[in-house]
Parts: sequence; structure tokens; C-alpha cells
Amino acid sequence: MSRTLPLGLWGIYIRLTTLLRPLVLWKVKRRLSEGKEDAARVCERYGVATHDRPASPLIWLHAVGLGEVMALRGMIPILSRHCPDAYFLVTSGTRQSADVFNKNLPDRTLHQYLPLDVREYCQAFLAHWKPDVCIWSEQELWPNMIWNIDQSGIPQIVINARMNAASFRSRHRAKGMFVDIYGRFSLISAQDGQTAAHLRALGANVRVDGSLKQLAPALQVDQREYETRKIEIGERPVLCLASSHSADEAVALAALDALDPETLLIIAPRRVERSAEIIVKTKTAGFSLSVGNGPIQQTTRVHLVDQVGQLGLWYRLCSYAFVGGGFDETQGHNPWEAVTLNRRVLHGPNTANFRRDYENLNSLGIACQITSAADLVASFDTADAVLDPKHRNWAVDQAVKELDKLGRDIIAIVERERAS
Repeated sequence: MSRTLPLGLWGIYIRLTTLLRPLVLWKVKRRLSEGKEDAARVCERYGVATHDRPASPLIWLHAVGLGEVMALRGMIPILSRHCPDAYFLVTSGTRQSADVFNKNLPDRTLHQYLPLDVREYCQAFLAHWKPDVCIWSEQELWPNMIWNIDQSGIPQIVINARMNAASFRSRHRAKGMFVDIYGRFSLISAQDGQTAAHLRALGANVRVDGSLKQLAPALQVDQREYETRKIEIGERPVLCLASSHSADEAVALAALDALDPETLLIIAPRRVERSAEIIVKTKTAGFSLSVGNGPIQQTTRVHLVDQVGQLGLWYRLCSYAFVGGGFDETQGHNPWEAVTLNRRVLHGPNTANFRRDYENLNSLGIACQITSAADLVASFDTADAVLDPKHRNWAVDQAVKELDKLGRDIIAIVERERAS
């Protein structure tokens, strides 16, 4: 294929990223010094692999962060069912996503960091891995990588696409470039109708297949730690505030004052770097606190989780899951990790990023919207906290039916390309 660069903004972007490579390298060094990059794997950012390529067909999936990459665990078994000899390469962009995903790694799956979006690094990555297809998930698209994949003749697909009004306005300013980019994809699948409308306005040929997140298998747990914590907690009611932000914590702490004094609040913040702030906030509210690996005493009212990858433990131990992100502009986080472990979900009113998921779960009585601390107290009925698995399974089965056809269509594209 021709190596002539694309015209317009896309071509300018590719040239600029080459010229600005020294600045990119400086930024990586700074992130290393801040602990935001894994020193043992930083070579992956430059397209240097730390695994051999499997000899089997290789399906490459990319997602940017923790929630997005964990959702891919549900799609991998569907693809594997339709192509049993395939291996899967999953890339992501954050250290947190890599750490947690590697603790929940599906069979026949490898993880690498996506290289920086510089032409030479993208080419080195593709020369080593030679994937049979590239599947981009949700919102993140990197123009250099897309161009190099296209020029290598590798089919590209977007799944689980999500685009809110703000993202659409941003991309619409560079509509010409995105019309060209979306035109390079063999298939684009959106989570919902609003996203599909935005993508069509940018020239995409798109279908709606729903969200992947309800398909993900249950988060794993260290059984020894589970047994230890279960003994510590005993029969106390437990509210797990997961993926929390400051506004969610304010609601939970205000509610804790009115709940049964035996109630234990678990706070698992979205960003564990906020731990010091949460400790101050909790002590100011007058609650006794334990942190991290510290023991939970009978007098402990709040336990702060200070490391990622722990929700598989705390969802199993809680009475209710309060999923954060619904009381500020975050617009919600994934409810399905709690639902998969048979826990009912409480959430705030702002859930645009998971609108369809919460609408379905609320209609089934699996989730409940709250708008205040008083709502939380009124909804905290521990006798009715654990889900009947039949309700959960019905919701998941519906999603599997919707997405199985997508899996078949993706593998058909791979097989068609391999045969050509």
C-alpha cells in the first residue's frame, strides 16, 4: 500500500508527532519519576515487546483505562468461541489498568502497553505483533497507529463505542479528519443510539450492539484475604462505596451517621492517590478509620482501600454496593462488577456514561437511584441486599445474545482477511 501520508489535519498530526518526539520522551521520563509508568515495562511505550508473538491467529484489542480494559474480559470468550485457536493481545494506556487486568487475565491472553503515538514506535509494535485484526474499544483512537494499521492492510474495528455530546462537539471541530479515520474501519459498533447518531454525523457506518461491561466475568479474589476479612467483619452490615469521588464520599459519610452504628463503610476511591484527603475527611466527620492492610476492629466505622484491584474482595463482603461517579460531572461508573457478584447497586443521579445500563438495572430492581444521604439511608435494606442470581443471569443472558452476533461478524472479517 502507499505510504503517502493523509492530507489535512491527519497528515499534520503525523508530522508533528515525529517532530515533537523529544518532548514525548521527556514526558515519559517525568511520568516514570512520578511512578505513573512501570520501569520494567517502559520499553513497551516505544513499541518494544516483552512477549513473543503466539504462532496462532492474534486478535488485538485496545482500551484506554481500567474500566474499559476490564470490560474486554467479557468479549474475549465470545470471540474465542467463534475462533478457538486464537490468542488475544490486550493493550491499554495506564499503569492501573495493566496492574488490575493482569490479576484478572483471561485464558490465551497477553497484555502490553500501547506504544506512544509516534510513527516509528507504532511501526515497531506492528512489525513484532502482526495482528490479524485491531479492535478499538469505547472512545480512544490514536491517529498515527490507525494510519499505520491501515497501511499494513490489517482490518480495524470499533466496539463498545461511546460518545457523549461534549466528545462529539470536540471531534466535530476536526470533522474532515474523523470522516477519513472512521472510513478506514471495517465495522463500528456503538453502545447506544445517541452514540450511533454522533458517529453517523462524523461519517461513520455504525450499528448498535449494546455495552460489553455486563459480560465481564466476576472479579477475582484472594481466598485467604477473603476469609480473614470475613472473620473481622462478622455479621456487621457493610456498605461498599466503589470508584468514589469526593461528592460520593460526602453522601456516604453523611448517611453513615444515620445508619445502624454497626454498619461498616468501605471506601474504594477511583484514584487511590486521594487517600490522604479521604483520611482527613473521615476523621473530621468523627469516624474511626482503618486503612489498607490494617485490621478492621469492631469499633471501626470506615475502612479505606488504598490499592487498586480490591473490588473483587469488597463486593463479596458487602451488603450493598454504592457505585460512585453519580454525584458530580463524572457521569457514573460500571455497575456490572457488583451485579456479577450478586450485589444490588445504589447510584447517584448523574450516570450518562452508563445510561442504558442503569435504566435496565433499575427497571429490574437490581439498581436504585439515590439523590441524597437520606435516600441512601432509606434504601439500605440489608435483608434484601443480595440478588437472586436468576435476575442477574437474565440481564446477562440478554447481553450475550445481543453481542454474540457481533463476535461472529468480527471473526468473519478476520477469516475473510486471512483468506485473501
